[in-house]
Amino acid sequence: MSALMSNKTVKFHSLTVILTIAFVSVSVLVLLIASGLELYFSYNNQKKQVVSQQQLIARDAANSVKTYIHKKIEILQTAAILGNLTSPDREDQRLVMDKILGLDPSFRQLILFDKNAREIYRASRISRILIDQIKAVDVEIIQQGLSQSNIYISTVYIDSSNNEPLMTVAIPLMDVLDNYQGFITAEINLKFMWELVGAMKIGKAGLAYVVDKKGNLLAFGDTSRVLKGENLNDLHEVSRYINSNISTEKTNGEITKGIKDNQVVAVYAELGNPDWAVIVELPAVEAFRDIIDSLQRTIIFLFSCLLLAVLISIFLSKKITKPVIDLRDTAKKIGEGDLDSHIEITSNNEIGELAKSFNQMIADLKRTTVSRDELAEEINERKKIETALIAAKKQAESALEAKGQFLANMSHEIRTPLNAIIGFTRLLKETRLDEMQQDYLVTMQMSGNMLLSLINDILDFSKVQEKKYSLESIEFDFMYLIESIFSMIRSKMVGSAVDVLYRMESGPRYFKGDPTRIRQVLINIIGNALKFTEKGEVFTTIGPAPEDTMGEGEPGMMRIIRISIRDTGIGIPESKKEAIFEAFTQADASTTRKYGGTGLGLSITKAFVEKMGGRIWVESSEGKGSEFIFTLKLEQAKPIINKEIEPVSHDALNGKRVLIVDDNINAGEIFSEFCTTAKMEVMLVARSGEEALQYLAGATMMPDIIISDMMMPEMDGYGFIEMIRQNDKLKNLKIIAATSEAIPGQSMNARIKGFDGYLSKPILRKEMINVIRTVLGDKRKDKSNIVTRHMAEEISYKGLKVMVVEDNPINMKLMDTLLSKYGIIIDKAGNGKEAVEILRKDNPYDIIFMDMQMPEMNGIDATKIIRKEICKDTPVIALSAAVLKEDRKNATEAGMNDFLEKPVNIEKLKEVLKKYST
Repeated sequence: MSALMSNKTVKFHSLTVILTIAFVSVSVLVLLIASGLELYFSYNNQKKQVVSQQQLIARDAANSVKTYIHKKIEILQTAAILGNLTSPDREDQRLVMDKILGLDPSFRQLILFDKNAREIYRASRISRILIDQIKAVDVEIIQQGLSQSNIYISTVYIDSSNNEPLMTVAIPLMDVLDNYQGFITAEINLKFMWELVGAMKIGKAGLAYVVDKKGNLLAFGDTSRVLKGENLNDLHEVSRYINSNISTEKTNGEITKGIKDNQVVAVYAELGNPDWAVIVELPAVEAFRDIIDSLQRTIIFLFSCLLLAVLISIFLSKKITKPVIDLRDTAKKIGEGDLDSHIEITSNNEIGELAKSFNQMIADLKRTTVSRDELAEEINERKKIETALIAAKKQAESALEAKGQFLANMSHEIRTPLNAIIGFTRLLKETRLDEMQQDYLVTMQMSGNMLLSLINDILDFSKVQEKKYSLESIEFDFMYLIESIFSMIRSKMVGSAVDVLYRMESGPRYFKGDPTRIRQVLINIIGNALKFTEKGEVFTTIGPAPEDTMGEGEPGMMRIIRISIRDTGIGIPESKKEAIFEAFTQADASTTRKYGGTGLGLSITKAFVEKMGGRIWVESSEGKGSEFIFTLKLEQAKPIINKEIEPVSHDALNGKRVLIVDDNINAGEIFSEFCTTAKMEVMLVARSGEEALQYLAGATMMPDIIISDMMMPEMDGYGFIEMIRQNDKLKNLKIIAATSEAIPGQSMNARIKGFDGYLSKPILRKEMINVIRTVLGDKRKDKSNIVTRHMAEEISYKGLKVMVVEDNPINMKLMDTLLSKYGIIIDKAGNGKEAVEILRKDNPYDIIFMDMQMPEMNGIDATKIIRKEICKDTPVIALSAAVLKEDRKNATEAGMNDFLEKPVNIEKLKEVLKKYST
C-alpha cells in the first residue's frame, strides 16, 4: 500500500504533469483575460444603449403629460385675456365661463373669484348636489401660490365618486390697466395621464409610472396602488429624483429594486412644472439579455478551448519529457546494481549531452566500485561505537544534573537557616549589649557572611561547570555600583595600611547588563588584591576600552568597557599566571594556608566575564604587585533617574499597610521588624499563599503593599501572584518578590509574572525600605524593568527635599548642580536669617545644608535658633572652607549633625545623603 501511495506521489510531481499543468494554466489564463475584457466592454456598451433608449421613452412621456397640462392652462390664459371675465356684467361672465367649459371635456368645473376671493360664478359638469365647495383654506393656498407665480398647480387628488385623478390650476385676472381683479380656477381630469402611462411599451416587460417630488405615486398601470396613495421614496431612482437639486436626469444604469420588487434598470425624466417625474423601468434580465447569451457562448467556447489545450499540452509534455524519463529509468537500474545499463543517445541537444555524461559516469563507477559488504560492516561498527558514546554521554549528563540539583537543594536548605542567623544577628546588634557581646556578634556576623560567600562560590562554580547560568539584563549606574563596592570595602579597611582608590574615566556610566555578576567579579578581584597586599595601594580604573572610540555615545549602543585593578601586593610568578584562572588553583599552595580561600573565585570570575562578551588577563611580577584587567560588552542605557518613578518619602510610609507571606517564621518576623521600624502597619504575617488569599478575601481594608516569599510548599510565589492578578478585587495590589534562591534571570521572570519589585535574601532593612518606597512611587505605564535593590538604591535620593543656605552664588550653583542630578528637590536661602524665616512657616525638608559664614546671620546662630525654636530632628549639615577642630566643635555644639568641607567632594556628599536620607 505504501509503495502504491509513493508511486502516486511521484506521478503527481512528475515533469510531465507539471508541464501539462503549466501549458493548460497559461492557455486558460489568456482565454480568461481575453473573454473577460470582451464581456466587460460589451456589458458597458449594452448598458449605455439601454439607458439611452429608456431616457428617450421617459422624456417623450414626460413631455406628453406636461403638454397636456399646459394646454389647459393656455385655454384659461387666452380666455382671461380675450374674454370678458373682469366685466361687471355677470351675464357676460357666465357666458364666457360656460363657453370655456364646453371647449374641453377634461375641464370638470370652473370657478371665478373676485379680488376679495369671493366666489362669483361656478360652471360645472357634475350635479349641484355633488359639487364640493372650495374651502376657505384652499382659497388661501391658491392665493399664496399666485402671489409667488402667475400659475398655481395643486397636488393630484382622487375623485371619491368615480376614482379618477384630478388637479386644480388657477391664473390671476388683470384688467386693461394691469390691475388685479381676481382669479379663475379650473379642476382638470388627469385620467389621460393614467391611460398614457398604462399604454406605454418599454421592451417586453418594462413599465412606467409618475411620481411627485415627495415620492407619491400619481400614475401607474395598476391604478389600485395609485388610489392607495402609495409612497415610493425607498426606490433608488425615485430617491435620486427627490434628492436632485438640478435636473440632470443622468444615471449610471445601476441594477436596483423596481416598483414590483424585481431587479431593474431604471431612469427618470422630470416635467419641470408641475414638479413631477416619469420613471421608466426595464427588467435587468431583459436589459442585458444579449450579455447573458454572450456569456453562455463564452463559457462553451472556454470549455472547448480548455479541452483542446489539455490534449495539446499532454502531447507536447510527453515529447519533451520522454528523454528525461529514459534517463530516470536507467538511473534506477544503476541504483539497483545494474552497471551494464546505458542510455541511447538520440539527440544533440542538452539532454543528449547529459546522456553522454551519464554513460561516462557509469563507466567510472564500474572502475571504482568497492565491496559493499566491507563498507556495510565498517558502517555497522561505527554505529555501535556511536551508540556507546551517546549512552556514556547521557549517563555523564545525568550524573552532572543530579550533582547540580543536589547542590541547589543543599544551598537552599543551608541558606534558609543562615538567612535567619544573619538577619537576627543584625537585629540583635541594634539592641543594648556590652562590649564582649558586641564582639561575639561581630564574629558571628563575619562567620555567617563567610559561610554564605562559600556557599555562593560552590553553587556558582557548579553552574559554571554545567553552563546552566544566565545573566540579567537590567539598567544600572556603573558609578553607583563601584561606589557601593568601595563603601562596603571601606568599612572593613579601618586601621589598614592599604589605600583603596578608584577612578572613573570620562565616558558613559549608565548601562544595561547584570550588575549582580559585575559586582561579584569586582569584589572577587578587589578582595583578592586586598588579601595579598599588606601595604601600598589597590587602584581600580574603569573606562572605555582603547578599541571603543564612540566617546559619550547614545543609549542602545554596544560599548566595550575596560576595568583594571592594580595592587602593590606579593605578585604572581610568571609560570602561574595562566593557572590562577583554573578551579582550586592559587599561585602557591602556602597561599591557601596563609590567606585562606577556596581557589574558585577567579575561575568563576573568568566564566562570568567571558559570558558577558569580555576577556580577562593578568600582568604581574613576583614581589612587585599585580594588575588584573578585564573587558565587558555592555549596552549603553539612558540615565536611571526616571520622572515616572518618584519614591515616596520615609514619612509617607507612616501607617502604610503591609501583608507579609513567608513559610519561614524567622524570615517573617525579620521582615515584620523592618516594616515596624519604618512605622508601617503589619496587617498579617501569613505562613502560606492560601492563608494570605483567605485573609484578603474577607478584608475590608486592602494592604498598600505585599511582600511574598517565592519558595513555599504547596503554593509558591508564582502561584500566589497568579491568583492575585486573576482576582478583580486584588489585581492592582503592589507585590514584592523575596527569594533566597537568587538565580540570574529570576527578576525578569518575576516581572513577567506580575511582581512590582524583587529582593534577594539575605535582605537588608535599608534595601527593603528603599524598594518599598520606590514601588509605592512607581507610576510607569510600561514597566519594562522590575524594581530591584539596584534601581531603588540608585534613585533613593529622588524626591528628597533639601534646603541649601549659602550666600555665595557660585557655591550655591555648585550645590544646585550636584544635588539636581540625583532628582533632589532644592529650596534656597541667601543667609541664616532668611532660612529661619522660611522654616518658621513650614519645615518640609529632609536635610538642611548650612554655610557657616554668612552676612546678617551666620550658620552657627541660625542652627541654634532652629534647634531651640523650630525643629530638633531635621539633619543640618555644615558647609565650610575652614577645617580647624574648633570650627567642627562649634558646629557640633550648635546642633549640626555633620560637616562638609569646601570645595564639596561629590563622594563625601553622597555619603552624607546616604547617611541622613534614611
